[in-house]
Amino acid sequence: MSTSAERRRSGEDSEGLDAQPAGEPARQEELDLEPQGAAEDENADEDEVEGVEEDDLERLVRERAEYLASWKRARADYQNLRRRVHGDIERAVTGVREGLLGELLLVLDTLELALATECSSEDGRNLLLGVGMTRDQLLQLLEREGVSAVPDGGPFDPALHQAVETVVDPERAPGEVVETVRRGYRRHDGVVRFAQVKVSAAAADVEGAGGQEPAEEPGCDSAAEPPRD
Repeated sequence: MSTSAERRRSGEDSEGLDAQPAGEPARQEELDLEPQGAAEDENADEDEVEGVEEDDLERLVRERAEYLASWKRARADYQNLRRRVHGDIERAVTGVREGLLGELLLVLDTLELALATECSSEDGRNLLLGVGMTRDQLLQLLEREGVSAVPDGGPFDPALHQAVETVVDPERAPGEVVETVRRGYRRHDGVVRFAQVKVSAAAADVEGAGGQEPAEEPGCDSAAEPPRD
């Protein structure tokens, strides 16, 4: 009996050994399938990552272009604002300067009138000497500011002259400046004050031409005389 039992056990063991190799190919196929599936998943993940990176890159490039365009517009607006403010300041300063120069020219006119007065006394001549020095200093100040006088005579120029009267002068051609009533001044390319002048004209162009002798202006000696009782 022990012998038959041993035979049965040995038979079962042999069957088990014979059956084991038959199952190994199936398990190997399963092991072989697992790496292939993992590789496919990894490739899918890489494709997804690449797709996400491409989308992010396109978005970043688009945002960069938008930010660059916005920066260029802001820079252009700033440059335009800077030029406009600079122009406004320059015009304001020029207006104030021209107003001040116009007031100084009135003072210069007064000094010129004082110097045109004839004086025979010593005190009067000393006074005119001081007035002349003051006039010269004022002229130097105006020259430093670029102010120069409009030359006397020459053809009438509406950009520099203002005609206050037309006169008949056979010795001059029509349209020529005969006399300067009030001197004009210019600064650089602009005019601070137009020169008031008399302009020659043909006799046929002047209707009712006539003149009046200017009233004699009192001299400094006569003005300085005290009233008599």
